[in-house]
Amino acid sequence: MHTTKTHTPVISSPFTGTRFFFIDDDREIVFWGSKFTGKEIAYVDGQTISEKRTYGFKSIHSFDVDNDNYEIELEVTNPLTESMSCTLIKNGAHLKTTNYSLWKDKKSALKVFLTSFIVGAVTGFTVVSLMS
Repeated sequence: MHTTKTHTPVISSPFTGTRFFFIDDDREIVFWGSKFTGKEIAYVDGQTISEKRTYGFKSIHSFDVDNDNYEIELEVTNPLTESMSCTLIKNGAHLKTTNYSLWKDKKSALKVFLTSFIVGAVTGFTVVSLMS
């Protein structure tokens, strides 16, 4: 993964997953997750540091960088609104929590709505056409 140091806390798309960005000292820590595949990957300065699949509402990734121990905790706080929080912990101390909801991001919500509408319309048209 190519990385550039960013101050955007979250980038999300219903199609490409959600990325949470953290900066600690001079390290960029990125946590990516896909709700469709359950795959989660933690990166530090562009290097994959932790990877797993999770299908529950909470997951924890633990990893060491130099002499520092990190944990990233992702928790789905409301599955209906796709609200989640991502917390970065360093050496047992809370550094930052970022909260995100797909439905608060109007652009992503519009994409989901339009995609669902189009898929529903095509499916309905196909079923009606096959039945006649």
